[in-house]
Amino acid sequence: MKFPREPNPRRPIATFDRFEKVRDAIQQLAADAPTIRERDKWNRLELALVLAEGTGRRIGSIRQLRWGDIGYDPPSVRWRAEFDKKRREQVVPIPEVLVSTIKAAQVRLATVGDDWVFKQAYKNAPWAAAQCQDLLRQAEKAAGLEKLDGGLWHAYRRKWATERKDLPLKDVAAAGGWKDVTTLLTCYQQADEATMLKVMESPVKLVSRRVANAVEKR
Repeated sequence: MKFPREPNPRRPIATFDRFEKVRDAIQQLAADAPTIRERDKWNRLELALVLAEGTGRRIGSIRQLRWGDIGYDPPSVRWRAEFDKKRREQVVPIPEVLVSTIKAAQVRLATVGDDWVFKQAYKNAPWAAAQCQDLLRQAEKAAGLEKLDGGLWHAYRRKWATERKDLPLKDVAAAGGWKDVTTLLTCYQQADEATMLKVMESPVKLVSRRVANAVEKR
């Protein structure tokens, strides 16, 4: 039995200005927090958002990172197989600017050892998936933003993939954690107005070989 396919599946994509607004709101929530525990919660959420925007990884992998998974020399993140949807372990290089943000967060949170980056307040376990969803919704509401129809954390994964359409497809897939490029192309990278305009403005004109030779002889 074949089920009908949705001709226009809901795959919302976040924008960088949305990211900045949400991040600003999280920072304000941290500044206004009445307790250290509350402040740390928002500081961790800010780091989760920065990692989602900067690495393109699923929140399921991000929320289960340990501090020992983050390397500083050279800068990299180890994505463990047990927390990866495709059950693959990868060590992926990251830019210096992301390392600086992670180090600053580690100082603010006063963390030591190989603890969970997103540790729950009352037990030795990482944040639950529902907690990540709920906190981001709260931050978006504080930023005065409407929830994207059909997406929350995954919208930043689509953003990351779409921003890298001009880069080698195989490298984008490897860096972002896609096992094959088909899923990346069909579900994550999306057409956008800026890229479509660039296509429409392309100066290269297709001419026949005969016409081209005639132009060269002039």
